[in-house]
Formats: sequence, structure tokens, C-alpha cells
Amino acid sequence: LPLSGQYVANYLQTMASVFTLCFHCRTRDSTLPSYPTSFAVIKAIQEDCGFFKESRRFIEFPLSEEEAEFPIAYSMVIHDKIEMFERLLRSLYAPQNVYCVHVDSKSPAAFQEAVRAIAACFPNVFVASHLEKVVYASWSRLQADLNCMQDLLQSPVPWRYVLNTCGTDFPLKTNAEIVHALKMLQGRNSMESEKPSALKQMRWQYHHKVGQLISRTATEKLPPPHSYPMFTGNAYIVVTRAFVRHVFENPTAQRFLEWAKDTYSPEEHVWATLNRMPGVPGAMPQNDKFQLSDMNADAYVVNGVKTYSLLTSSSLSLPPEKKIFVGSAFSNIIAIFP
Repeated sequence: LPLSGQYVANYLQTMASVFTLCFHCRTRDSTLPSYPTSFAVIKAIQEDCGFFKESRRFIEFPLSEEEAEFPIAYSMVIHDKIEMFERLLRSLYAPQNVYCVHVDSKSPAAFQEAVRAIAACFPNVFVASHLEKVVYASWSRLQADLNCMQDLLQSPVPWRYVLNTCGTDFPLKTNAEIVHALKMLQGRNSMESEKPSALKQMRWQYHHKVGQLISRTATEKLPPPHSYPMFTGNAYIVVTRAFVRHVFENPTAQRFLEWAKDTYSPEEHVWATLNRMPGVPGAMPQNDKFQLSDMNADAYVVNGVKTYSLLTSSSLSLPPEKKIFVGSAFSNIIAIFP
């Protein structure tokens, strides 16, 4: 899109800064100090945020009018690898957006301190007001996102959509490209949602108990407290502000969340089911033709590496290179697949 006025200067200034360091960016990132064990680095960030933001090349002004007028919210659920969190935040950061960071309450104190030190440097980055002890595949994983979503609703930033990420994700598109894709959704949500297999249905047919791990009991659960079919998907979603508000304010949604608390991996069926319920903002119809599987919706599995695609309303007809990817490659940053 064409740039004008102050946005031209902003864009050129940022691009000059980025291109200057492009040749050395991989070397620079590979030699980052280990924040969890380097209290001197944490102290330095706290004492001089300006130097931290400048040296790490955070974008400090909107690069276009379109981006300035379309703020995005992020829910970032992390538990370790402070270097990867800093890199993820830097790659997603724009001053008009807002970022909630949920840190696993089990994470080492030094890691939590480092995250708070980084967040304190930005008026639009904050740590969630309530932190969960996250147990894999339990309700706590979904609750972590809910905590951030509730905090984000209280933010003065008038964000339109919220995207959730984990600490090992990395965006492969610019903020401007993400804004463009979100606009193409035209108020709809984007997430995987399809009919569950018999095996996946067992995740909510039995009561599960949580300790250090989650385990299934022999106790059968009552059916969900609504008359709608269940759907399954994954944890990573793109939803509107109205959808988030509906989740917290609608009695049916609240009863469903309460019912799902003792299910296995609820984040993989709660969002997918809510997004197919009539009357839910941005939802898709229950008809089979609106199903989005893991191969044509948010998630792709390629050579064992899971990546996430931000879909548009017409994305099913687009070639792969037209989709917007955010990759989860454990400890590695990945590139766009051909």
C-alpha cells in the first residue's frame, strides 16, 4: 500500500536500520547472552530501556497509516528460552499493538524476572495479571490464554483481533501483511474446526484428573451443557474482540468452559466448538463445507515441524505461498515452505 507523510520517513528510517544489520543479524542473535543466568543483563535492561530497544532494533513507530489504524492483540504463552521470547517479541512488535505475556508460574524466578524486565520497557507489553501452573494437555493451558484475553479487554488499545502464540513460534510475515490478511477475514475468526474422530471424542467423554500430569479416569462425564455438536481443532486461533467478549459474557459459553475444565487438551475442542455455535461473533456455520482441517486451516505438519497459517476467507483456493505462516519449530526458526 502507498505510504505518505510521516509514514514514509518512519518506513525508510526503519528499513535503513534493518538492512544495515541484515548481514550480521544471525550472528548477533546467535551470540545473545543467556538472560536467565545473566543478572547483569537483566539489570542493564532495567536501567536503560532506551539502549535495549535501540540495540535490539525494536520498531518504535507505526510504519503505515493502515497499520496505525488496525492494532492487533497478542497472547503469548511461554515458559523458557528467554532469548527466543525476546526474538519473538521483537519480530512481532509494533507500538500500536498490545502484547500480553503469560509466563508459566513454574518457570524459574530468574526467567520470570527477565521477562518482566523486558516487558517493563514497553507501555504496550505486560505480564498477565494471573499466572497459571501449566500442565500439558490440561485446562491450565487454555486458562493461560483466557487470563491474557481478559487482561487485553481491559487494555486501552482498541485492538480488532487477538492472535495467540507459544514461545517457540516465529512470524514469517510483516505486521503490515498480517493486518492485510486480518482485514480480508471481514470480521470472521480463523481456526481449525472439524468433526472429531471417535478417539478424540473420548477426550471429553471421561473425567480427567490433573497432578504433575493429566490422566483419564473411569468416570464418564455428562454431555456438554449445550445442544450443539462438538468440533475439534488446535490451540492456536485468530479471533475478533467481539468473540473474546462473548466468551466471557455469554452464559452458554461460560457453562461450556466450566464443563470442559476436566477434559483432555480442552484448547483443541473448546475454541473449535465455540467457533461453530450460532450467534457467536465471527463464527462459521456448522455445515460440513465450512470444516477446516489441520491441512487447510491453521496448522501444517511438514517434516515433523508444525507451522501455523493465518487464513483469509478465500484462502482455501490460494496456493501455499499466498498464506501467512507462523512457525513453531521448537528451538529453531524456520522459513516459508515452498
